[in-house]
Amino acid sequence: MGSDSAQSIAAVYAEALFELAREQQQCIAVRGELEQLAELARDDEPWSVFLASPAVRREEKKAAVLRIFSGKLSELTVDFLGVLAGKGRLGLLPEIAESFVALEDQAASRVRGTITTAVELAQDEQVQLAEQISRALNKEVILQAKVDESIIGGMVLKVEDLRFDATVKRKLENFSRKLKERALSQLPSWAE
Repeated sequence: MGSDSAQSIAAVYAEALFELAREQQQCIAVRGELEQLAELARDDEPWSVFLASPAVRREEKKAAVLRIFSGKLSELTVDFLGVLAGKGRLGLLPEIAESFVALEDQAASRVRGTITTAVELAQDEQVQLAEQISRALNKEVILQAKVDESIIGGMVLKVEDLRFDATVKRKLENFSRKLKERALSQLPSWAE
């Protein structure tokens, strides 16, 4: 199945689960459980193979999932896993979790972004930046911090469609480009 097709199918399941979770005021719990299940599916190869394998009958998968997770996850999530197993869609758990998170973020006016710096930011600096950006966008912003020593200093901020590059590397590149343009404009025409 192509990834676009898988993502489209996952989005439909995520939307149905999101609506039920919202009605039952369980969005936060279900989100956490889905994220854990998706992480397990990504990190545990035997589990991932079990989820996606057509060799294991749907009824067997459903019984196994219900037996494993009943009493450990919310009833809504366990029931949802049973539906996925019955439809042969357990292999889509990572995509479903991703779509569910996006739906919950949208409903909560929350956006996610990344901040890349040359050195690791202190936690209070990350919080302060997130608060400033939240005020500017009028949305809750959750930033993931990354380190890239090649940018020398400054930062690159990506939130939604916004990309702000205030790195020393970028400033040096711009300075170099302007210096070359200026040098070329001042050369006599015969030297070109």
